[in-house]
Parts: sequence; structure tokens; C-alpha cells
Amino acid sequence: MRKTEKQEDTEMLSVEHVSKVFELGHQREIRAVEDLFFNMCHGECVMVVGESGCGKSTLVRMISGIEMPTSGKILFNGKNVPDLRGEELRQYRRQVQMVFQDSAHVISPRMTIGEFLRELWICFEHKSRREADEVVRYSIQRVGLDQSYLKRRPHQLSGGELQRICVARAIALHPQLLICDEATSALDVSVQKQILDLIREHVEESGCSVLFICHDLALAESFGDRIAVMYRGRIVEWLNGNHLKREALHPYTRLLLDSVFSIHDEPDKPIPFLPEEGGRSGLDQNKNGRDGTLESMGCAFCARCEKADEECRKKRPELNMVSPGHFVACLKIETQR
Repeated sequence: MRKTEKQEDTEMLSVEHVSKVFELGHQREIRAVEDLFFNMCHGECVMVVGESGCGKSTLVRMISGIEMPTSGKILFNGKNVPDLRGEELRQYRRQVQMVFQDSAHVISPRMTIGEFLRELWICFEHKSRREADEVVRYSIQRVGLDQSYLKRRPHQLSGGELQRICVARAIALHPQLLICDEATSALDVSVQKQILDLIREHVEESGCSVLFICHDLALAESFGDRIAVMYRGRIVEWLNGNHLKREALHPYTRLLLDSVFSIHDEPDKPIPFLPEEGGRSGLDQNKNGRDGTLESMGCAFCARCEKADEECRKKRPELNMVSPGHFVACLKIETQR
């Protein structure tokens, strides 16, 4: 999904040195997100990829206002989101909508689908019930469902139908920013396409921005204007959307790409494994791997990187531009420039 010529490159969202630390007690802490800095423009689609536990969901929960950052600023149209109160906060919640991975946990089982959609208009637009019902009927038709669904309850719908309802609710208010947190990962491929087509159609009509969290690298490359690769709370590489397979340079990004199998691969293609860190399993690394002082000093990926040396363990790499729109945080790539 590429921006049209009519969409201006004006900055809408700015994440400035944002960190999120969860305290575990006994002087232990988990740095879920660490010193992130990036911005988004109006009409832009940014894809965030990375393995489970890298901080993607924590990042979007802070942007949406569900979580508060430990430090840093999140500026939306020039205003710091954590400082918003009263009417400004209400308007922000209207302008930033989120589609979660598990829609069954979003909709109250006691509400009908009509009630779930209607309350949005009553709360944010102060419409009467009759006016809200008219908009709700249009919204549900827009996502390919008939009006009989308005009287049903969540347990009477399939996962794909529930997700379409959540998309209908998210785009109904024409938000400036639509956040999708693994919005299609739990769905069948055919249903995924339906959801993505709905989002793409809305973006083309309204020009809203999209921040999309996913594991699917092919989706990230085809759907996004830019791609951010996250590892242990940090962005290690930024690429233009259609350049992922061809231009990815960071060792972690290359490992992610190598782990994707194709029908054209040889049957005996080896399965790539990330080296274990200190003998711990991947699960243990996700739980305990971010509170070590060594990683605070150096590269977050050095303990699992085949190219790492003493410099990587002592110096943290910064994101540096290797080509227009392409930034990499790797000391070895910096020395090769």
C-alpha cells in the first residue's frame, strides 16, 4: 500500500526516545521498549515486525494510550499523548483507533453487535439512537455483513466475522491513525485477505495512517510504505516497504528472512536457528534476557550474532543511514560502508 501523490508528507506521529520498563520486584526489571525514536506522516503505512516478546505490542499500547511510557514523548499532531486530559484525551481516542488480534476479547459477551457499534457514536458523536442506528447499518454493510448480524451476540459469529465487526467499528469514526496489532494473524488466509482489503479500501478513501504489527514478512513488504524491524525493545533496521527481501542488511533481519520457506526451496534446505544465548532456551531469553548489564552496554543482538566481537559487546550501535530511507543499527555494517 503506497501513498498517493495527493498525500502530503506532514508529520502526524512522533515517538521520541520512548522507553517502557516493567518492574518485577526484588530490584529486577524488564525493559520492554528502549529508546525508540521514529515518526509517521499522514497517509503512511508503517509495518512493525519481529519475533514474539520484542516489544511490538507494548509500543502500540503506549501510542494508543493504554500504557504510559516510562520515559520519552509520544507526540500526536504536536501534543504529548501522556499529558492529554479531558476533552483533548477524548478527541485523541476518537482519532486513534485500534484493531486487536483477538476480537472475541474486545466485544462484551452481554452486548449485541448493534449495541457494540452503536455506543461508539453515542459516546463520541453525541448522536441520538436513531441517528446512530443509521450509521451502524451503513458500517456493517460496508464490511460485507447484513443487518441480521446486529441482533447477534459475539458467540454466534465466527472469528473472521468478529474481526470484520471490529474493523467496522475502528474505521467508522474516520480516525487519523489506525493501529492493527496482529489483526490478521489468527485468521484463515482467505479471511485475512478480506480484512486487509477492507483496511486498504478505507485508507485509500480517507487517507488515514496505519501502524500495523505483524509476523508475516511477505505482508509487511507488500502492504507497508516503511518497515521497522524490532529486536528486544529496539528498532534494528528501517527499510522501504518493497525493499525488504532485496536490501535487508541487519543479521537479525536476514535470519528472519531465511526462516521463511518457499515452495521453490530444496527439500533438504536446513532450518536456520538463532544461536542460544548463554545456554538458555528462546523462552528463557524472552523472559530474562533484557535485564542484563552487558546488553545495556552493547548491541542487543551480539550474544546471538555470528559476526559479533568485543566492540559489539561494549558499544551500542545507533541507527545509521546506508541508503535513502534505509537505516541499520549494526557496527559491522557501519564499518563496511
